[in-house]
Amino acid sequence: MDNIAKRVGSNGGDEIVTAEAIHLMNLFTFHASTPSAKVGNYIEETFLSASKDGTIRLLTTKGVKPSNVVRIALRNFPFLANTPILSDSLALGAPKFVSRLREAEILKTLSWQDVKQELAGRTLAVSHAIQFLKWLLQEKLPYEQTKELLNLALVACGEDFGKIVNLGHITTFVVLGRIPVHGGLPPYVLPLEIGRSFTAPDLKSLYFLSLLPVIILVVGESLLFKNGLNSFVLRLLLYRHSTLKNLSNSLLRFYRLQVRIGSRFLRMIKTTSSHFLVLKTVCRLLKRAS
Repeated sequence: MDNIAKRVGSNGGDEIVTAEAIHLMNLFTFHASTPSAKVGNYIEETFLSASKDGTIRLLTTKGVKPSNVVRIALRNFPFLANTPILSDSLALGAPKFVSRLREAEILKTLSWQDVKQELAGRTLAVSHAIQFLKWLLQEKLPYEQTKELLNLALVACGEDFGKIVNLGHITTFVVLGRIPVHGGLPPYVLPLEIGRSFTAPDLKSLYFLSLLPVIILVVGESLLFKNGLNSFVLRLLLYRHSTLKNLSNSLLRFYRLQVRIGSRFLRMIKTTSSHFLVLKTVCRLLKRAS
């Protein structure tokens, strides 16, 4: 493998290099010996234990790496840019060798802990963030593990990738055609360049809130933001006027409660009249809807 390592550097190598690596792996694949099967087993055990650190160098997507940092993936992980993964070509080209390494725990299957380690070490591009969320949908991890991974996932969004979004801080999303998106969205809303690749049921299953709470959140959190969030609230209310008319009585009562709480808080902090305008507009629309 030393010769291959010098030729491929940190890359996975071409078809010729892959074929050489498969040949080497098959060359050191041990079969049953005769007349005594013990002889083959002894040779295999000696080979596997010959390394001082208990690893075997393997060709991966990141060049030749020791087996303790290499993972074999049972499905596609295109968002893992830094994790050395054994390619499908090698796994299919030398199946007995790979199977024996896995049995001896020299080669391990990629798990959510490996995803966690990579997320902790870099910022994702939007394309990788989409692939990561699609993997989460397929994997169906327990809630605690999903939340832990989302909290580590930082995504570079916006113009010139100047906006960093933590997916663990996202609490809701918008559906195009239902919410006005020109002029920007609040920071807790999933960026459109990510959200447009998913359906609403998919996003709900990833523990994001549904669409309706956006109305509640922008009313309550307009108290905390000074960078144009009030204008977003007003655009949202104007856009969603027809929807408010169709809300159930229970939801209308709940929204009115949110407005009353917000009004009292605004009076306590002696905020500007623009905030009262927002709440007054909410009350007027809710009254009409009833």
